[in-house]
Amino acid sequence: YRYYWSDAYAAAVQNARRDGRSLTRNEERWYERFYELLEYKRVYGNCNVPRAWKENPSLARWINTQRDQYMLLTNNKSAHQKRRKSHMTKERISALESIGFEWVLRILTEWEVRFNELRKYKAKYGDCNV
Repeated sequence: YRYYWSDAYAAAVQNARRDGRSLTRNEERWYERFYELLEYKRVYGNCNVPRAWKENPSLARWINTQRDQYMLLTNNKSAHQKRRKSHMTKERISALESIGFEWVLRILTEWEVRFNELRKYKAKYGDCNV
């Protein structure tokens, strides 16, 4: 996963240099959180950090901010967001999507959760006689 982080970081540094500047502190912080997300994915297998994750609340807030900024950029704004400007960039979108980041999470219904459990049961025991 360091490969993804270093590639994304190197591209950001290169773009900044092309513009005759270095990365800002906010840009540096963004890549620090991106690396934390990669570590989360390494451990949990996805990028779906819980909204109120107690192990790293900063990462949980950052994830929510990325989704919010993406919605601002793509004009999927709520009424209170319309006055705000997005800080999301094409490079950030590309970096996040390259690791399987989901912009909109689909919440499974209780029925879908139970159906998936039944599928697993059938695969293991060969029937649905629970």
